[in-house]
Amino acid sequence: MPEYIRALVVIFFLALIGFFFARKIVQEDVSAKEFNTWKKIWLLVLIAAFLGHDFWIYVLLSSILVLKLTKNASNKMALYFILLFIIPPVERGIPGFGLINYLFNLSHIRLMSILVLLPAALAISHKNKFTFGKTLTDKLLILYAVIILFIQLRDRTVTDALRYTLYSFTDIFLPYYVASRGIKDLTQMNTTMYAFITSAIVIALMAVFEYSKKWLLYNPLPSILHVTFDYGNYLGRDGDLRAIASLSHPIVLGYFFAVALSFYFYISTKIPSKRIKIMGWVMIVLGLLAALSRGPWAGALVSILTFTLLGPNPLKKIRNLLLICLITIPILIDSPMGNKIYNLIPFIGKTDKFNVDYRESLFENSMIVINRTPLFGSDNWRNTPEMIAMTQGEGIIDVVNSYIGVALSKGYVGLFIFVSIFISVIFSLLKKTTQIKDRENPLYILGVSLISTLLAILVIITTTSSINTIPIIYWSVLGLGIAYTRIINDYLKLKASNNVASNNMI
Repeated sequence: MPEYIRALVVIFFLALIGFFFARKIVQEDVSAKEFNTWKKIWLLVLIAAFLGHDFWIYVLLSSILVLKLTKNASNKMALYFILLFIIPPVERGIPGFGLINYLFNLSHIRLMSILVLLPAALAISHKNKFTFGKTLTDKLLILYAVIILFIQLRDRTVTDALRYTLYSFTDIFLPYYVASRGIKDLTQMNTTMYAFITSAIVIALMAVFEYSKKWLLYNPLPSILHVTFDYGNYLGRDGDLRAIASLSHPIVLGYFFAVALSFYFYISTKIPSKRIKIMGWVMIVLGLLAALSRGPWAGALVSILTFTLLGPNPLKKIRNLLLICLITIPILIDSPMGNKIYNLIPFIGKTDKFNVDYRESLFENSMIVINRTPLFGSDNWRNTPEMIAMTQGEGIIDVVNSYIGVALSKGYVGLFIFVSIFISVIFSLLKKTTQIKDRENPLYILGVSLISTLLAILVIITTTSSINTIPIIYWSVLGLGIAYTRIINDYLKLKASNNVASNNMI
C-alpha cells in the first residue's frame, strides 16, 4: 500500500476519534447539525487533497464541497477555523495564460479565505453598523496596509505590487475584518473558539502519533499534489522527531497549540464534566509538547502566568501553581527526562545551541541592514552581504524573528505600527475587562483569555518569522479582540438600562 494511502487512513481514523472527543467538549453550545457539518467538510476536503493527485483538482473539488456543504453556515469565522488546518498551506501559481508569468499564488489558506471569508465580508459590509475604520486598531491596520503598498510600488513592478496587495487583502484584512465585524454576540464568540479548540483536539492526536511513531503523516502530500513545498520536512531534536501534523513546521504547530491553550482557559470553564475538561487539557498540552518548540513553550508559560494573575481566584491559582512546581520539578530532575528537559532550555542547555548562536548573529547583522534604511526598510534586504552571510544549509535566510522581519522590509515605522496594533487591542481588552467587577463572570474570563493569547503570540513571534498560518492566526485573534470590546459595550449598555428600569420601578 502506498505511503500516502496509509497516511490518509491514519489521519482519517485519528480525525474521527478527535471529532468524537471534541463533541464532548462543545456539548450543546454548538448544534449537532453545525458540528456534523464541520466534521463532514473536514473529512471530505482531506480526501480530496490526498486522492485528487493534482493541486488544481484538489482546488476544484474542495471549492465545490465548501460552497455546497457550508452555504447555510451562520458563523463563517468558526467554519474558517475548521477548514484552515485540514492540510498544510501548499500553494501553486495561477497561470498568466501568456499575458504575465502568473496571476498570483493560490494556497490552501488563501483558497479558504476566498471561499469562506470573502462572501462573509461582503455580507457584513452591507448590513453592519460597526463600520471599518471606527477603532484605533482599524486605523493602524489601514496605515500598515498603506506602508505595504508603498513599499511594493517602490521596490517592485506594478504587477508584483498588485499581487502583494491582494495577499494583504486575503491574508490580513479578511481574517481581521470577519472576526471583528462578523462576531456580534457571546454565542458567536463561543462557537468560534469551540471551532479552534475542535481543530486543536483533532490535530493533537496526529501530533502525538507523529512524535511517538516518528512518521510525518502529511509528508507525502506535496508530491501527490505536484507542488514544491519548502516545509513539512523531518526535523529532530535531542533524538526525537518534532511533530508537524498539518501545520507545516514544528514551531507553527507549537504556536497553534499555545493559542489553543490560551483559548481553553475560557472554554474549559464551560465544560461541566471534570473528566472531559482534564482530558482536553491533556490533549492540548501533549500537542504543544510534541512539537518540541521552545518559543511556543515560552509563550504558553507567559499565557499561563497572565491568566493566573488576571483570572479568577489569583491567589489560589498561584498557590496551586507553586505547589505543582514544588512537586514536579524535583521528580523531573531525578528522572531520565530531567537532563533532556534541562538541555532544551535556551541559553542554558546544550541541545541545538547553534540555534541560539544563529539568532544572536541574525540580530546583529539585521541591525546593520535595518539602520541603512531605518524609516521604511527595503525589499532588497536579502541581497545585502550581512544577510547573505546568514544563509543556512538549506539555502535560505531564516529570519527567526517576526519583528526583525517587519523592520527589515518595512523599517522602524512599519515595526512601530505593527506592534501598536497589538498594543491597541490589548489595552482595549484591559479597559473593558476592568469594567466587569466580577472575576467569575464568563465575559471577564473571556477577556483575560484573549489578553493571555495576544501576550503569548507577542512572545512566540520573537522566535519565528510570520510564516504560513502564523499571521493568519494573530490577525484573526486581533479581530476577536475587537469583537469582544463590542460585545462588552452591548453588555454594559444592557446592564445600565436594566439598572435604570429597576430604579424607576422603585
